[in-house]
Amino acid sequence: MKMGMNFLKTARVLFLLISYFLVVATAAVGQTISSGETLQSNFSQTVPVLDSQIDQLEWDDAQKIQQNLDLYNLWGNKVESHPLTLYIKNDDENLYIAGSLTGDEHDGTMQNFNFNTLLMDFFIIAFDNNDNGAFQAGEDKKSMYVLNQTPGLQDEHLLTAAEQQQGRGENSESQDTLGGLNYSGNTQTYTFEISIPLNSGDTSDIRIQPGQKVRWNLFYVDKFNVNFYQTIFGGLTGFNMNSTANWSYIQLGTPTGNDIQIFAQIANESDLDSSNLEFVGSHYDLVLSFFPFRQYTDQLKQQNSELPVFLFANPYFVFGDKFWNVSSQQEAEAAAVPYHLVAEDGETIMFNLIYPGLEFNQFQPLIDIRNSEWQDYFASQIRKHIDLGGMDGVFLDTMDERLPNWAMAPGNNPPRGYTAEGWKQANYTFLQKINDAFTGTDLEVIFNGISRFPGDKGELPNSGMLDVTSGAAIEAYSIYMSMDTNENTKKAYFYDTILQDLNNVSQQGKKVIIEVYGDQDDEMIRLYALCSFLLVQSKDTYFYFTKKDEAGGLRWRPEWDVKLGKPLGFYQEMTNGAYSRNFEKGKVLVNPLNYSVVVSGLDSYRDWKSGQQVSNITLPPYSGALLVSAN
Repeated sequence: MKMGMNFLKTARVLFLLISYFLVVATAAVGQTISSGETLQSNFSQTVPVLDSQIDQLEWDDAQKIQQNLDLYNLWGNKVESHPLTLYIKNDDENLYIAGSLTGDEHDGTMQNFNFNTLLMDFFIIAFDNNDNGAFQAGEDKKSMYVLNQTPGLQDEHLLTAAEQQQGRGENSESQDTLGGLNYSGNTQTYTFEISIPLNSGDTSDIRIQPGQKVRWNLFYVDKFNVNFYQTIFGGLTGFNMNSTANWSYIQLGTPTGNDIQIFAQIANESDLDSSNLEFVGSHYDLVLSFFPFRQYTDQLKQQNSELPVFLFANPYFVFGDKFWNVSSQQEAEAAAVPYHLVAEDGETIMFNLIYPGLEFNQFQPLIDIRNSEWQDYFASQIRKHIDLGGMDGVFLDTMDERLPNWAMAPGNNPPRGYTAEGWKQANYTFLQKINDAFTGTDLEVIFNGISRFPGDKGELPNSGMLDVTSGAAIEAYSIYMSMDTNENTKKAYFYDTILQDLNNVSQQGKKVIIEVYGDQDDEMIRLYALCSFLLVQSKDTYFYFTKKDEAGGLRWRPEWDVKLGKPLGFYQEMTNGAYSRNFEKGKVLVNPLNYSVVVSGLDSYRDWKSGQQVSNITLPPYSGALLVSAN
């Protein structure tokens, strides 16, 4: 007990010294984030595990900030610079901040509570609660350090004169902030993760709601000691603790879309009915539209202003003004002839796959994507019509660096003038021109071509194309084969498509849309497909299921309305071979095996459809269960 009381007394003196240091240290420092800049916090889709180890899956839904943090001595001279990475996100209750600073050795020792032996590094996150331009008594800050190999996190505030006279410590308030700091000697890296309540009830803590903003700063002090010998310091946006005028802001994110993220494809003119567009805009989380017209985009975004709407375009088919602004179909066809993809005998190669859910004629001539004139024209037209339509980017259908079988000439021969390598290079040249057309904008490029067939091993197809785009579509397994064709395809869907491909692409920070094809449209097949997806769903993954004989059509499924809340961590494999993932308001289970398994201990859940409470559940082979909290 005596040691504990001595430590508390020591901590109070320590943090008074730190506060004094920060107030007198007012040197101007360089910065990447500009003074007064607003940093957008993303609304959290996953509650992070606060273990001071930054897992990318836990933070892939956060706003990511990278810059060098310059450190200065007391005379304002720059001494060192270290890479700093920050992650910022929030939900309805907490602000989550994680960070890493690399390339600095660890200082954190004090012998027998003797301040004269103190040498330490520490981080401080400070808030100008009332946004009056001054960091003053009663305002909020959080300190993190590792002292004698023991991490410390202090929830603090600047003391008033009365509190100082009373001998109170800055950390004498309720400790509402969770998390901690860790140092890795192998990589010379500090990492921290903290969770700050948006309204803890403490008068000195921040009180803020999603959508609002707060002025803040992050500081790092290296080699702090009572004499300030060799002490250096730096801040995210300046290091003046009296004036907060050069601090930045964090604006909290707000929730958007559904708990289960579903994408829509608007491909038929019958989909353009106003009531249908209203439904799509209010129910789906990402839209691919064949129609680059602002009136339709506006109707969609009227329901959700943040809804991403991408132009659906295929670079192997005619597109643009020279085919639309003609007097006859014959004139349009004649304009396309110079661009045709042809066989050795000069015959045009026709697209030979039919999607039954599409109402227009799909038996069309293919375009030669190696044609530089076509590349330039298509890229300029894409940019023009995306701008006119008020869209967020382009979805490039069927782009594939491999020569696809639907582009082969009769006899399974390559098109005239093509080799496999030539086709690959043509795709990359094409993609580069589209990227160039988007330079200086926030427009994104997503392509459809990341899928592999059941049994395919090795590197993910088209991974090189993924490197130069914002994301990709996975068709499992598209028009060639349905997910539920046989046991092998069901296993491949779960282990290869979901746990491997979808998970890996998502971890790269890319958008992923996955369209699952099924021979059957029964609930069991749909739930197996959906619950498997939910095991790895993140903020940039989107799902759709279609029956194969309705491919290309638009349809809503009742299970997509279920409210699960945010995921609570990652999926878990159970001892019986089934998988699970917990959510704030529910749970998903998947059995990817060819025999039934029983899952028990489910007393706090109800079936999503019947509403009946369950205690245990038998999962048939290749099935999923969607459960909601009983409370």
